[in-house]
This record gives sequence, structure tokens and C-alpha cells, in this order.
Amino acid sequence: MKYLLPFLFLTPFASLAQQNCTSAYIHVFSVTDSLPVAPVVQVKLDSAQEATAKGLAQKKKAYLIKYKDPKIVSNKLKQDKALDSANNLKLRRSLQQRFYVKQISAAQLKIYDKGKIYNSVMNADSPYFAKLPADSCDVTAECLKMIREMLK
Repeated sequence: MKYLLPFLFLTPFASLAQQNCTSAYIHVFSVTDSLPVAPVVQVKLDSAQEATAKGLAQKKKAYLIKYKDPKIVSNKLKQDKALDSANNLKLRRSLQQRFYVKQISAAQLKIYDKGKIYNSVMNADSPYFAKLPADSCDVTAECLKMIREMLK
């Protein structure tokens, strides 16, 4: 509780501290995870999940024939489910990113504003920008706010 008062006092001034930045970055996956799932994307995700469920059922039958021990079969299925859920998350993120690419690009251009505020706006989740410059600021929240205004 004693740390709450300084936090509330300094929070409005946090944006002033970011004005020294020459470049900005956006966590695109955070933006797409925060946006609603589009109906087109949901249909594709549902079909992928159905295919995953069918594949797991086939693997279960094959594992029961091959291993015969229920503990081994359950461990193998847990590993396969974890791998499939990771693949489904990657699929969801890529489909969401493809769906919202125009809005994300427009928000990046508004943040860039012809170099008036930042020299560049980067995608921090891209492998090309594994090391972000020291003088860069996170503008993910601003980007998300702009995209939500565009969607209204």
C-alpha cells in the first residue's frame, strides 16, 4: 500500500520520459492477442482444431497397439497435445496478423508520423529485430488503442 501512492503520482509522467526515444517498437503478437478473433479466422481455427482432434484419436489407437501400457500412451498423448496446442497458437497468431495487417500498418504509420516523433517503428516480435536499440520505446498500447478506434 505504501508503494501505491508514488506509483499513482509518477504514472502520468511516464509518457514524458519516453519522449527521449528515437525509435519505437510494437509487440504485434500482443496486439493481435488483445483484438477480437475475426469470424473468418475462427472458422479456420475450428477446422484446424477438428483436424487436430482426429489426428490425436488416430495417434491414440496407434499408441495403444504399439505400447500397450496405458501410462506410456497417456504420456505420449500429453506430449502430442502440448505440441498441437503450441501449433494452434502459432496458427491463431499468424491468421490474426494477416487479418489485421492493414490496421496495424496504418497505426504504425500514424505513430511514425513522417519522422516527427520517432525515426522508425519496428515489430519487436520479428526475428529481424532480435536486439532492439537502446533508445527505443514500447508503443504497443498506443497501437492497440488506435486499432480499436479504427474498428469502431
